[in-house]
Amino acid sequence: MSADIHSLSGAYAVDAVDGDERVLFEEHLALCPECRVEVASLREAASALADLTRAETGPDVRRAVLDKIGTVRPLPPLVQRPAYDTATEHRGIPTEEVGTVVRMPRRHVLTWAGAAAAAAVVGGVTWQQFRPQEEVQLTAAEKVIRASDAHRFQQSVDGHTMTIVRSPAMRRAVLIAEGMPAAPKGKDYQAWFDLPGQGMVSAGVVRPDASDNVMVILEGDAAAATGAGLTVEPTGGSPAPTSDPIMLIPFT
Repeated sequence: MSADIHSLSGAYAVDAVDGDERVLFEEHLALCPECRVEVASLREAASALADLTRAETGPDVRRAVLDKIGTVRPLPPLVQRPAYDTATEHRGIPTEEVGTVVRMPRRHVLTWAGAAAAAAVVGGVTWQQFRPQEEVQLTAAEKVIRASDAHRFQQSVDGHTMTIVRSPAMRRAVLIAEGMPAAPKGKDYQAWFDLPGQGMVSAGVVRPDASDNVMVILEGDAAAATGAGLTVEPTGGSPAPTSDPIMLIPFT
């Protein structure tokens, strides 16, 4: 999946995607737990912003509007401007050059429109007031997933996709899996890091939740590892792998 599909999460959260993009992104959303987390947090943030400035209008507002509306001067008719005006178009806003023509990419239009809407809703509330609330909402795993240097590594296991998201700067990695059945009775899944000079070193026992999903931070130094694996071990785990890996992903 390309990086572009992940970047639609913000626009999707505020209903700023067209029909084709919505269908494509919702198909991706069903398979991408990190995007679902991001969309949910963005929608929660937008709802919180709206609550900050919610106010009831007084009974005289409608009457005042109707009294004044006859005094408002109508706007002149819109005149079609040239397709591209390189002298005046979007000064100070990031642009994309195509030959000698300067135009604003559609993604930037959505980004700036979203920022303007957020500013209108927030009013006097400063970014510094809001940012601590956002950071508190992120779990440790979500911070790794959203890290600027995060890389995703995927492998299909028995028809299910397992994903490792690794941030070398944070020296951590997250294992994500959906529809992962519980380990056989008396057994546990155990994750491993392949460390140079040490071989396979335990990265912790992994147990799916009640919905057979997994999103867990692996134990150990993910930055030093050259790969990760998953085996089935006796309950509680083993000091070294005792079975063939059901997943083995190189970090290349």
